[in-house]
Amino acid sequence: MTQNLVLSVDFTQGLNDAWSKVAQFVPKLVAFLIVLAIGWFVSKLIARSTEYYARSAPKSWPRKPAPTACSRDPSTT
Repeated sequence: MTQNLVLSVDFTQGLNDAWSKVAQFVPKLVAFLIVLAIGWFVSKLIARSTEYYARSAPKSWPRKPAPTACSRDPSTT
């Protein structure tokens, strides 16, 4: 009483699932790359504007540093 089992593998279903997952991933990848590029351009714009304003500031500015907690005179508090 031996039974012969015939196993069939459906390769087409596996390939269809793989292509479906690739098709779902590609738009997310494209959206990520677009957001990354926009962020890169914005950061470059901020860096250039900061550098421009830093270079255009007068050389004597600021005239004295802002007071900090460590530089205060203890007799005035």
